[in-house]
Amino acid sequence: MRHPLLAFAALAVILPLGCNQAPNDPAVDPSEFPKALVALESQTEEIFAAFDADDPKSADRPLHQIGKTFNSIKRLAKPAGLTDQQLTELDDATGVLLDAFGELHKPMHQATFPEDFDFEPIREKINEGLVKLRAAVPAEMAAKMEAAAAKRAEAAPPADASPDAEASPADEAAAPDQPADDTGARLTRPGPFRLVSAGPAARAPLCPTVMLFDAESLDSAAERVNRAAEIVAVAPPGDRWVQFVPTLHTRLNEDLTIDAYGLQGSRRGPWESASNFTVATDDLADRFRDAFAAAIGQAVRRGLNVSLLPHLDPAGGPVNEWRNLYRFAPGDVIGPGSYESLLIDPLADAVEAGATSDTRVDFALSGEMGRSLFEHPADYLQLVRRLRERFATNPRTAGVRLGVALNWSGLAGELDQATINRGAVAELFAAFDFVAFSCYAPVSVPPTPQDFQQATQNFLQELRSLGGDLPPEARLVYAEAGIGGDTVRPGADGPVYATPAEVAAKPYEGRGSSRLSPWTNPALAELRQQYHAALCEYLQNGPDTTPPIDKAFLWSEGPWDPQGVAGERFRDDAIADAIDQHNAVDPN
Repeated sequence: MRHPLLAFAALAVILPLGCNQAPNDPAVDPSEFPKALVALESQTEEIFAAFDADDPKSADRPLHQIGKTFNSIKRLAKPAGLTDQQLTELDDATGVLLDAFGELHKPMHQATFPEDFDFEPIREKINEGLVKLRAAVPAEMAAKMEAAAAKRAEAAPPADASPDAEASPADEAAAPDQPADDTGARLTRPGPFRLVSAGPAARAPLCPTVMLFDAESLDSAAERVNRAAEIVAVAPPGDRWVQFVPTLHTRLNEDLTIDAYGLQGSRRGPWESASNFTVATDDLADRFRDAFAAAIGQAVRRGLNVSLLPHLDPAGGPVNEWRNLYRFAPGDVIGPGSYESLLIDPLADAVEAGATSDTRVDFALSGEMGRSLFEHPADYLQLVRRLRERFATNPRTAGVRLGVALNWSGLAGELDQATINRGAVAELFAAFDFVAFSCYAPVSVPPTPQDFQQATQNFLQELRSLGGDLPPEARLVYAEAGIGGDTVRPGADGPVYATPAEVAAKPYEGRGSSRLSPWTNPALAELRQQYHAALCEYLQNGPDTTPPIDKAFLWSEGPWDPQGVAGERFRDDAIADAIDQHNAVDPN
């Protein structure tokens, strides 16, 4: 899943527009430029709505998204065909906007929002910048912005209000806005949430995930492991899995190469703060090794098999982007070590320390880091061979299987596909015991098992186009699955929810607190139940599930967590019970 926080601090360091990016750069699509302009105005309206509703903290999400949007505008302006004069005027307009949004940075990141804060001068400055922005771009683009604004104004927001509850910090934040499919039809009401009966022959378990994504979670993993063990206790012993997401943090350069590795102190703190990011030293690998070994050891003591999904995430600097776009090789040494030595090797040490000869371990080389994988397939193949040789000599690691996890689309990130060595990619994938992917493809309203079949086929088709494939004896895994509910923002008459069609189009997007949960909206709560019912039905591995899924993992965090692994506020008893029913079936 995309990293939850977007780089608001990046606004202050965005370079002047009209950068020297060639118009024929395959990573740049000039048609996206008007969409970025529309997104900027839409996000600004969300900020205004938050302050109009006297709930300024709700402006946090669109503020973070604006960092990504400005980055897109910067990259796309010149390829979109703007003249030098228009680029200069656009630079002036964005400068006004950046100054205005920059004035919100400090108060938005204080523990308590200042009661005497006056937003109106900032509103005036933002409006001034938006007027300049429309005047700077070609008339046809300004017309698209006007049409989109009119459409937003005409849209009638839902009037459902959520019950009052104590606010809590935001959990998983959204990925950058993507165009929503019009999957739209009104949500139908099929009756109570239930699983469709199916034969038990090859049922794939649906299991929880435990995050190890900052110093705090490293120190408290045992509690979530115990919760995960309680959840999967209904399953036959061989199907009791927990997935860990061990995370190494990166301070990024603007070209998405890595400036420094390190560890974030608290995911709830400001991601861009240098004080919340400890640059890696020689002892970071030791700290990881000890923490990972403790978590794996606790899982083994509770009778669980273990899946490992290593991630990189941004922290400690102004550049924030999704790991799928990072430019690095696994063995590149930066500071005291490399991705391989700082994260993969400590994980291997932890497996050797915590596993037994009966423990099954799925060890992914990476999760959602496709650019690196497809740019350096020979390096990853060397890593596979080294780990396989290492684990083969230890009876405790006889159950380790090696593989990789990718995104559901855009598998190679922004890598120029013409540069991919498909022969080397084929050799790499032939060495894997499993291939996994994050299953966040759009679904229908209501969702159906066929949605997941289509997502699987699309993933495999794209993988094959890049030179990879699922080896004959390898297993296919859903490394991540779930539906996040999009976002909820305050409105004059109560919370404003996304529509079921919008949520279904972007299952990866969500954010919530107990006060602004998307699942307090009855239509969205029903959609969530239907999603998990369809997923469980697909995981029955009936004749239409081709290839069969070996197992699937929920993204057990924030609004994607219906089982309450990370906390009770997003738990749905009906969904949790239905997953229990699914997992309790003995596949043998």
